[in-house]
Amino acid sequence: MISRTRRLRRADDGSVLVESAFVFPIAILMTFAVIEFGLVFASSSTTTASSRDGARFASANFATSSDKVAAADDIKDAVKLDLEGLTGLGTPKTLWIYRADPGSTSGEPVGGPGFSSCNTDCFRYTWNGSDFVASGGANWLSPDACENIGLAGVDVDQVGVSVTVEHKMISKLFASTRTLREHTTLLLEPLPIEDCSGP
Repeated sequence: MISRTRRLRRADDGSVLVESAFVFPIAILMTFAVIEFGLVFASSSTTTASSRDGARFASANFATSSDKVAAADDIKDAVKLDLEGLTGLGTPKTLWIYRADPGSTSGEPVGGPGFSSCNTDCFRYTWNGSDFVASGGANWLSPDACENIGLAGVDVDQVGVSVTVEHKMISKLFASTRTLREHTTLLLEPLPIEDCSGP
């Protein structure tokens, strides 16, 4: 009877080993997936926060600044400061500060379909490894932040901030990199009536 019990235990040990051989790779894959997508989510969160903070700063300060290029550089610095929160796997790529198309529901730049280009009323920056450097675009030098008093609604420009980050995957099981693009658009804070010409 004892020998039969030992044989049954050995048979059970063998089945446990076979089951483990099937379950272990799936458990490892799921663990890598959780880690990988957790890191992507962290990079995406930081990218979103940087575009929001940049847009908030731009909304309050861009129209009131006498030097629009310097104001755009200040917005760029605010975005760069936020992007310091990226994990070592995220690398900034581009930054656009632009006038948003008032007819767009998705906050895309004026003069470009979607987010494929930013050539009109736009400050474009490219990451050089340590900072964003100006890389073209027709600078937005005359934002309209005056309310049209007497007309329905507020007719001021919207400022958009678009940030692109390339996230490097650590395991390469799902992809080698993932490009994250986040943008935020806000109305420029209206100027006081005395600063605006017209009726």
